[in-house]
Amino acid sequence: MRNPALLAAELTGRPLLMLESSVLPYAQMLGVVATGERRSALSAFIGGARRLFRAEASAEHDGACVTEPMVALPRWMGEPEHIGFGWALKDGVGVIEVDGPLMEEGFGWGDCWYHGYDTLLMAFEEMAADANVRAVFGRIRCNGGIAAAGLPQLAKFLRENRAKAGGKPIWFFCERAYSAAYWIVAQGDHVVAARESGVGSIGAVIGHCEASKGLSADGLTITKFKFGLKKTDGAWDEPLSETAKTDLNADVQQCGRWFVADVLKGRENLTEEVVIGTQAGCFYGDSDDPAYSALKVGLIDAVMTEREAFEALKASLATPISPAPPAKAPGALSPAKETDVKRSEVLAGLKKAGLNNDQIRAAMAEMPEDGEDAAPEGEDQADDTEVEDEAEAEGGEDEPAAKVNAKVAQAVLDLPEARGREKLAKKLAFQPGMTVAAAKELLASAGKETGLADRVRDPNLAPSGGTLDAALTKRLDPEAIYRRRKASTSRAA
Repeated sequence: MRNPALLAAELTGRPLLMLESSVLPYAQMLGVVATGERRSALSAFIGGARRLFRAEASAEHDGACVTEPMVALPRWMGEPEHIGFGWALKDGVGVIEVDGPLMEEGFGWGDCWYHGYDTLLMAFEEMAADANVRAVFGRIRCNGGIAAAGLPQLAKFLRENRAKAGGKPIWFFCERAYSAAYWIVAQGDHVVAARESGVGSIGAVIGHCEASKGLSADGLTITKFKFGLKKTDGAWDEPLSETAKTDLNADVQQCGRWFVADVLKGRENLTEEVVIGTQAGCFYGDSDDPAYSALKVGLIDAVMTEREAFEALKASLATPISPAPPAKAPGALSPAKETDVKRSEVLAGLKKAGLNNDQIRAAMAEMPEDGEDAAPEGEDQADDTEVEDEAEAEGGEDEPAAKVNAKVAQAVLDLPEARGREKLAKKLAFQPGMTVAAAKELLASAGKETGLADRVRDPNLAPSGGTLDAALTKRLDPEAIYRRRKASTSRAA
């Protein structure tokens, strides 16, 4: 059992990923903050300490302290088939409930359990490894938690083990999913909420309580001898210095940027502008006013009740799986990297991409003839002739183009990672020797083409505010990233 007094000390001065209105009630529930009449800081501290010692002694005496996550299914689900560490199996679905404040480490206090990012990770790892679990259903009723290293680690595990990444389907139903809770649910395959649910609060906050005037009222004076000017920055018993304000602001801005980055990784439908534009606001699942609708903003995928969402997940598991395609000859593209398109469709795509005629002819030379479902005889020939005619009309020849695999080029252009990075995708698609896997990795690591050089960033998410400086813009430019990677590859070769 963790002493709430020690917990409070751990949280002091750290960024919170929680609704501001929830911080005080949770602190009061743990007995860390005094309730009732207004008193000086000294009186409040003494009263709080007494309650903590009484509560701890009572819990130890009664033996009521919870030592591991409690598991319970709603009545409408029925009895579980199996109980794991913080989760239950029902109809082939692992069900996990996340409620209360999220901590760095899970712990029991009295007859309550407070989930930590570590205990949630253990639960999701168990479900991912259990062959009886075909899908995961998260029930979320949480106003947020603290910023800690375990949160991005948990988010990364969910992204890498969801159905989109080749793992099991992970669905989240949000009754309340604010701040740190939304950081988690954004990594699932499908995020669902009821119309009246609450979602969002993509932001961070650090609170500082200064009690120097209260100490003076009690006739107390605290004198400190320190080595290092910043040693007491942020102390509760003295006013905030300018350096303390700067450092605390830098901490919370960095936390906000990490939050936004992970949301964008988890939800490819969102853009940086949309996420930052929410201004850490809270949304209904749906609303007549689009500005307050999580569905219309793109924070969730569907509006359903919890029972409807659970039944929809089970129904998706019952959908027949398509038979596996026949094995490919050695060296052939795998099914996941191949696009079944006609020559005429590829030709149209190459023209739309703005390639010159020699590049188009070189790419089409690598394109195999259509199969049984090919276009009517003469259609492709007419399209190919059109390219030749255009070249003659221009009255000149371009430099001979290196050979490009047309199917690889089309597959690269169709990658989900190419969305928002179209310029870089086109360059990679028609780079001789490029593979789909290599292009996917380069695109995933590159920033999206959002016109960062011309956009004014939200001052609440950048310590300096204002427009991005030229050096940062150059580092974030996708073409610059591509050139740097290409130069690095050349040197390595």
